[in-house]
Amino acid sequence: SESVVAQNIERFIKETKARLIIGTFASQVERIISIVKTAEKYNKKIVVEGRSMKANLEIIKLLKLAEIQNVIPIEEIENYPPDRIVMLVTGAQGEEFAALMRIANKTHKYVRLKKTDTILLSSSIIPTNHKAIVKLKDNLYRSEAKVVTYLDSDIHASGHGNRDELKWIHQKINYKF
Repeated sequence: SESVVAQNIERFIKETKARLIIGTFASQVERIISIVKTAEKYNKKIVVEGRSMKANLEIIKLLKLAEIQNVIPIEEIENYPPDRIVMLVTGAQGEEFAALMRIANKTHKYVRLKKTDTILLSSSIIPTNHKAIVKLKDNLYRSEAKVVTYLDSDIHASGHGNRDELKWIHQKINYKF
């Protein structure tokens, strides 16, 4: 469940002794809120990279779904010790120009991976993206950073409803067609 995912991600935010980079779907609003709140709890700064992630964070602020005070611009990342930084990035599906792929390819303007970094890929593999994800992971592993996927730890839960949830929603909606 998403609560188990939040607990496991919290453990990484609390215990990681260097920079933590979390790649997840920007549409996972509940997870984003949880990560931001948890980082604040442990006095860590959030750096958000990726157009859709930034847009959704603005929507979260606009709708007042969470108090967000610990987000800093990427240009200020070097002003803080690495163990105080949690990066929230797009691109866990290996999209060519997404933030995580640019970081992995060493083409990101501000971020170069270090072997002390920990990268959480908080998403499962969408089958059509398999090749791109393999390429992304290959580049991440070459950096010697620690890479953690949903196969290693419970850091992702599907955003899709299961059979019982879909049945429940159909029972609740008195649809005509």
